[in-house]
Amino acid sequence: GSMDLFYAQNNISTIDSTFDFSERLKTHDNYFYIEDDIKINDQLNINLGLHLTSFIVKGKNYKSIQPRFSSRYLISKNWSIKASYADMKQNIHLLSNTSVGIPTDIWVPSTDSVSSQHSKQVSFTINHNFNNNKYEISLESYYKKMENLISLSEGSSIIAFGDWQDKIEINGEGRTYGLELFLQKKKGKTTGWIGYTLGWSYRKFDNINEGRWYPYKYDRRHDFSFVLSHKFNDKVDCGLTWVYGTGNNITLMNARYVESPFSGVVDASWPIDDNNEVQYYESRNNYRMASYHRLDLAFNFRKEKKWGQRTWSLGAYNAYNRKNPYFISIEPDYNYLDDGSYVLNREARQSSLFPIIPSISYHIKF
Repeated sequence: GSMDLFYAQNNISTIDSTFDFSERLKTHDNYFYIEDDIKINDQLNINLGLHLTSFIVKGKNYKSIQPRFSSRYLISKNWSIKASYADMKQNIHLLSNTSVGIPTDIWVPSTDSVSSQHSKQVSFTINHNFNNNKYEISLESYYKKMENLISLSEGSSIIAFGDWQDKIEINGEGRTYGLELFLQKKKGKTTGWIGYTLGWSYRKFDNINEGRWYPYKYDRRHDFSFVLSHKFNDKVDCGLTWVYGTGNNITLMNARYVESPFSGVVDASWPIDDNNEVQYYESRNNYRMASYHRLDLAFNFRKEKKWGQRTWSLGAYNAYNRKNPYFISIEPDYNYLDDGSYVLNREARQSSLFPIIPSISYHIKF
């Protein structure tokens, strides 16, 4: 077998923000990794690893021992199976807003009151090569369990004054699992691959969604990629990429009602406005945005010159101009009545980025 050793030390500082997002923190991140590749016989290979970490912030030391394991067993010349287990700790957290509006993802560090997040993942893969290694197909299943996660508290916003630590829930749980299918053509004038993932991802916090499991923002049920390259001859080739992903989850209100300004008086005709509207949310991440998909194309025209090679490239990003959702905003719509009063309606509107973007480039190599 073979063995690798690795040690590193990082000093990380968070930056003061215009919005007084957090205090300045100085942290010390030390880690040590040892790995051993063990060949049992011609059929069985095992890889063992151990990751030791020490993350020090404001006098608190988060120490961890993280074992890793992977193995590959050759059933025959063209069939193999793999199994792996990984215990991991991460000293930074992704803090995301899940409400309507511009999506905001911010990385924040572990602190003396926010513990490092911890995950354990197992996976199992079966792999098959066929037609003289011209094609490869694999199917993988995985399950990941997480703890010490954080999330914004109900009604909190990232972009606002005050320390982010005052706006979060801690000690959350997570679980994600699914199947991944991968098919690749590795030889010939036409090459490429297809990848498909069927997955689930959930979160759970004591003070969010009444302590019930809810889908994570990036709970993406279907994720599909298709990549194709074709070489017509030594001078001309083309490439095509199509991607599809189930839309992200956000939180939208299920209903709204008027709160009467007079105690004990309920009048159904009282108009709803910004001052007396009460919003009802059934659950966290209760609405799924439209799916994301796009097609990218590229054509390359090469020619050999005395001094080297020149290439013209023509391409298009988002070739069929799909209006993919970037965020959803709730816009007010005032419906004025005959007596001069009004009813405040609300309309959800989708905003998109990046329409079709054609490109042309000239490349020389000598």
